[in-house]
Amino acid sequence: IQVILKTTTENVTKLIARVTELHPYEVPEIIAIEISAGLPAYLAWIDFSTI
Repeated sequence: IQVILKTTTENVTKLIARVTELHPYEVPEIIAIEISAGLPAYLAWIDFSTI
């Protein structure tokens, strides 16, 4: 199962730590892809919707 989680740069470290804590694999595949551009309204939604 592939899961895509969206967050801000500021929250990546916390997200990685939490996924690692919960994931059953010893070394889960966790990667971060930086957004270089996007629909401004969508990027604002990400900022608004993430903790």
